[in-house]
Amino acid sequence: MVSKFCFRCFFPCHLKLCDPSLAPLEEGDGNRIVTLVIETLANVLEKKFDEGLRTVKTRQGVAAKVLSEHLQLLYRYLGTERDQLLKVCLRLLTGISSTSQALSAQLLRTFNFGLEGFSRLANRRFHVPKKEKKEKAQIDAGRVDVRSLFSSFALSFLQWKDPALTSSALGIKDLIGGVLRGLSQDPPKQALTVVRDVLEHVVRLKQLPRQTKVFFFNAFALRHFCSLLSSEDQELSSAANELLKEVPKSLTFNSTTTKSHLLVVLFQGAMAASQQQSDLIQKQLR
Repeated sequence: MVSKFCFRCFFPCHLKLCDPSLAPLEEGDGNRIVTLVIETLANVLEKKFDEGLRTVKTRQGVAAKVLSEHLQLLYRYLGTERDQLLKVCLRLLTGISSTSQALSAQLLRTFNFGLEGFSRLANRRFHVPKKEKKEKAQIDAGRVDVRSLFSSFALSFLQWKDPALTSSALGIKDLIGGVLRGLSQDPPKQALTVVRDVLEHVVRLKQLPRQTKVFFFNAFALRHFCSLLSSEDQELSSAANELLKEVPKSLTFNSTTTKSHLLVVLFQGAMAASQQQSDLIQKQLR
């Protein structure tokens, strides 16, 4: 009932994207209504309602409907500068990807990752205004920002542990790469989720082609993982250490050349970090 109401009122299939009747939804109270509707759909996909056979079918229907008929509207909203709207759109996309492996694969194939301004969302952090009081700033700094939800969306494609799907996701420019860039500046809990997901769904995925792993764990990626070794959060630094130890072990070398290439890449990643981190990586390579 909720999903039907949302689609009929705010995602009318018969209206063109440029239809004047959509104008009220672009500003004022209309914008808040659109945000609320998308958030409601995201809640459906995030399993925030009682589970049941009908709920599962509704969730799959909502995901399929958005994916097949309403991506253009989401593209439009993803171009906004309103953080709240951006966040609910990313939640909805993550929900679609998390509904089923088939829908996740379809989303990966059809979504326009080259959409102008989309990659910028990976850098859209929450910044506390200098004029605000320290107490309020500490509370606001703990809120989920756009970057955090971008990270959840990017990592959602890895959860299925499907070699083809994972390879495709890793190969999209600035998707997982956007998550890794600035990883050391993320809250420890958020960075820990990234490290654990990559460890479990990439490094330890035995069916994932070796060449895909070699391509992904280049100097850029390793530099950002190395930067976590000096984190004050012991759990995070320990997880990063574990990941870096398992990267070489997860590959099966068929030639000395391939092994040498990996060692060079690992060395470059280590040298880009601090001397202390570099020494640690060198020990792991022996």
